[in-house]
Amino acid sequence: MKELSRPWAVPMLGTLLLIAGLVAPWLVALDFAGYSHVRDYISELGAQGSPTQSQIVVVGFLPTAVLASILLWLLRTRVPRSPKSSLALLLLAAVPLAYLTAIFFPCDEGCPALGTTSQSIHNAFGLIEYVGAALGLFLLAKRADGNATPRWDWATLGAGVCVVAGVVLMGAPELADYRGGSQRLAECAILGWMFLMSLRPPVR
Repeated sequence: MKELSRPWAVPMLGTLLLIAGLVAPWLVALDFAGYSHVRDYISELGAQGSPTQSQIVVVGFLPTAVLASILLWLLRTRVPRSPKSSLALLLLAAVPLAYLTAIFFPCDEGCPALGTTSQSIHNAFGLIEYVGAALGLFLLAKRADGNATPRWDWATLGAGVCVVAGVVLMGAPELADYRGGSQRLAECAILGWMFLMSLRPPVR
């Protein structure tokens, strides 16, 4: 795949990613009576038997997986070229992989920690997503030490910290009523970082 020639093309993909990954779930949830963005996981919109299962796949999970995959490939020109950067982007590829997994292995109702085989696979790839994203972001982040683009490095570091914070909060039993909000913190950090990097000029 060649780098898109139009200067607005990559930012447009980043914008579409935000719409599919963050806006679409909010809109789809309008058809799910009793759903709470603070309490419930995003995956519950696509749970087996959910009234919004097909909707979230079509307008949310599938386009997010496709757009994130394309954008990560294009972002290789927007990060310093090195083996470490290549490894970081490979780790971040766990994000679109997890969205694809959510399509083929939907969670059970309520997305419990233990459940069917589909739930177990779903949980495993969800963990892989957040671990891969956090490691990838931390690998890409450099401290502001005379680097030519410290603001990008700090933004990347901040995104990694937010992913870790979101995962820790999701796993805290006493915060179970806020697990949906905690997950959205992590997702906003990941997808928001991809959008931000789509605005970055190619690294020469």
